[in-house]
Amino acid sequence: MDTITYKTQSLVREMRNQKDYREYRRLQKKLEEDQALFHRVNEYRKRSFLLHNRPDVGNIMQEVRNLREEYKEELMNPLVMDYLIAEQKICKMIRDVSEIIAENIDLDYSFLEE
Repeated sequence: MDTITYKTQSLVREMRNQKDYREYRRLQKKLEEDQALFHRVNEYRKRSFLLHNRPDVGNIMQEVRNLREEYKEELMNPLVMDYLIAEQKICKMIRDVSEIIAENIDLDYSFLEE
């Protein structure tokens, strides 16, 4: 195993041992106990992800409000909100690590500007 792979696996182990990740997994397991609710939450997550990552932005704020209104009952559930907040924390942790790598590895992107 090369050094980068070894250190990456070590970083993953460290991230999985973080309090935020453990809390995310605990909440996910609790949410999975109600399969119908978990299914609805996953529908919301998928639609929200697609909405925020589509190429044409349109009136995204109104569409976000509409989506939240459609899933209002689920989003008022404290377990669901805690889970979604925990998920955001994990995504931020991954994004922060990715940004540190990208900012410190010198890659030539000038071809994108031509």
